[in-house]
Order: sequence, then structure tokens, then C-alpha cells
Amino acid sequence: MTGLLLALAAASCSNKEADYSDGGLAKQEKGDLDGAIADYTKAIEMKTGDSAPYMNRASAKILKGDYDGAIADSAKAIELDPREEGAYNNRGVARKDKGDLEGAIADSTIAIALQADDPKPYLNRGLAKQFKGDLAGAIADFTKVTQLQPQPDDTGAFVSLGCVYYESHDFANALNHFRIALLLDPTNDFEHDYDHFRVWLSQARMGEAEAATTELQEYLAGRANGGMEDWVLKTGRFLTGQLAEAEFFAAAKNADPKKEAGQLCEAYFYAGTKRLLAGDKAAAADYFQKAIATNMKDYTEYTGALAELKFLKGETK
Repeated sequence: MTGLLLALAAASCSNKEADYSDGGLAKQEKGDLDGAIADYTKAIEMKTGDSAPYMNRASAKILKGDYDGAIADSAKAIELDPREEGAYNNRGVARKDKGDLEGAIADSTIAIALQADDPKPYLNRGLAKQFKGDLAGAIADFTKVTQLQPQPDDTGAFVSLGCVYYESHDFANALNHFRIALLLDPTNDFEHDYDHFRVWLSQARMGEAEAATTELQEYLAGRANGGMEDWVLKTGRFLTGQLAEAEFFAAAKNADPKKEAGQLCEAYFYAGTKRLLAGDKAAAADYFQKAIATNMKDYTEYTGALAELKFLKGETK
């Protein structure tokens, strides 16, 4: 899975509007998106002409999956302040998540032109380029983020770089960036569990499957009593050969359709990779196709499956 960076702004007009805007920011920080949107809307209803509440409401709508609403709010913020870099950034995120990759790249590029030292639009443009298949462009943008963003505040750009290098079949560079991410933030949690899986993938593709498996088994043993999610634990056990493929696919099933789609996307990608390592290219291609069929386009396993299919078909561009 991939991350994104949204822009937020403080109100610059009346005290009352600032109260609602600040309240919205506090609620959004706590995950109360409906409450945040309600507060931003009250600030907007005061008709002060400030772009901030529109921009902030757009960010909350993105998190709720209301991409059309976010695009409309971002456009209004831009109308009120054509030099509001954050509004272009947020509209770019909404367009990317909606599938308009060209629009996302265009908005992120404008945001970069307005404020070249902000890492957010570089990361978001890099994600759009990655989803589009422009891996070289994505690497350039993610690299810029690592140069602009202090570490270890956020290791997402290093993980993103690792994923794109992996998709480019530059496994040594992929492994290096995943290890940098883990070194900068060694916290054992859900996101970092997947970083350890990516380390296994990279090492295995470099012909070091035995060492990779030993390392991952040691990590899983340390995480067994640390609150690791059942699905994530099963993924690790599958990669290390402790869970059969059929059981892995069965474990991906879930009563929540979206959760099941995400878990199946991951399962088919990891199973396809293991089939590829075993030399079974036909089964690998079939599994990669099934990962893509889940339509979980914001998952790195989805973009990874697309990249593997291109290599299998000899399309290395």
C-alpha cells in the first residue's frame, strides 16, 4: 500500500472562522472526518473569501473517498487564491485517487512551481507516475522527497523508492531503500511488517531466498506476541514456507468486500512472486492478472503485479 501527503491551512480571516477552521483541524487529526467537514462548512458559510476552509474540507473529503467533492473544493480554493499551492496538491491527490493520473501530475507540477521546497507534491506526483508506469519519473520525484523531508520524521519516500526500484527489477537498490526505512524507524507495527516482507521479496529475487527466509522467520517470532494482525502473520508464514498456498488464499477471504479485495490483491501478488521464483511463469502470470483484477489500484501489490506482467511479456519500458 502507498501513502499520500495532504495539505492543510489555518484560517486567515475572522476569529469566528478561525475557531471553526481550528476545530475542524483538531477533529480531522482525531479521525472525526464528518465533524471536521461540518466545521469547515460553517467557516465557509461565513463568506469571508478565505481559501483555507475549502482546502481543508477538500483534504477531509479525500480521506472519506469523496473525490469529486474534494476536486470541487480545491477548485474553489484556487479560484479564491490562485497561488494556493496546497489546493493544487490536494486536487492532485483527489485526481490521482479517482484515476485521473495526467490531471494529478499536472496539479502536482503546478504546486511544485509555486513552492519547490515542499515535499508533498513531489511524493504525490511520484505516486501518480508510478501508477502510470513511469518508473524513472517516480524515482526522480521520490528521491527529491528524501532530500527535502527531514528523517526519520517519515520514511514513506524510502519505502516508495524501494517499491519502484523493485518494480524496475533493480532489486539491490530496492533492498537498500527498504533497509534504510527500517533503520530510520525500527518500530514494529503494521506498516513496518510489510517493509520486512519487501526485504524478503528483494533478497529472494537476488537469489538469497534462504537468508531472506531466516531473517523473516526471526522477525515473525519476535512479532508473534506483539499484536501482529492475523492476515499479516499468515502472509509472513506463507512467504517463509510455513503456510500452504491454498490455505493462504482461503485466509484472504473476508466478509468485508473491500478488505477481501485488498487481501486477495496481496495474496495473488505474493503467490505469483513465489511461483516466479520457482520458475513457473505461467502460474505467476495468472496470479498477477488476478491481483490486477481486484482493482485495488492504490496497493503496491497492484502496481507490482502490473510491472511483473510487463517483464513477463518482454515490455521493459
